[in-house]
This record gives sequence, structure tokens and C-alpha cells, in this order.
Amino acid sequence: MQLLAPLAEQSIWRKFANTKISDTALNAVSKLASLTNLYAENTSVTDKGIAQLKTLVQLKCLNITGTHTTANGIAQLRSLKVYNKFIYIKLR
Repeated sequence: MQLLAPLAEQSIWRKFANTKISDTALNAVSKLASLTNLYAENTSVTDKGIAQLKTLVQLKCLNITGTHTTANGIAQLRSLKVYNKFIYIKLR
């Protein structure tokens, strides 16, 4: 994840689907200020990790299908434009 830091201003799309990305890694992702699309489906992400994404004000698409995220975790993102545009199909 440290490799993402130099790309922070250039990163607009990241796909971590079906990887071992965790809440800890989302701390680095939360620093990608230009990020518009984040795909983290089928990972071990939880509410704790989702809370870190509040800084991503450009986010338009977030796929967290098949994660350990709950409705409470998603509610933490109410201030983002993406809040009403989740690709969110099922909870584990």
C-alpha cells in the first residue's frame, strides 16, 4: 500500500476485488483524494475500514459486495456523494 502514496493525485480508479485488502490498507486508500471508483468486493473490509473512506469526497462508485460491512458502516459515509450510488448487493 505504500506504493500508492506517490500516485495519490493521479489515482481515480482502484480495484482490490477478491484480494486480501483489509481495513488497515484502506487507511492508505483514504489518502487518494482524486479517487472516483473503488472496488473492494469479496474482501475482509469491515465497518472500521469503510469509516476511513469519509475523506474521499470525489468517490462516485463503491463496490463492497461480499464484505463484512454492515448498514451501520455504510451510514458513516452519508456525507459523500456516493452514498446513494453504492453497488451493494448483499451482506455476509
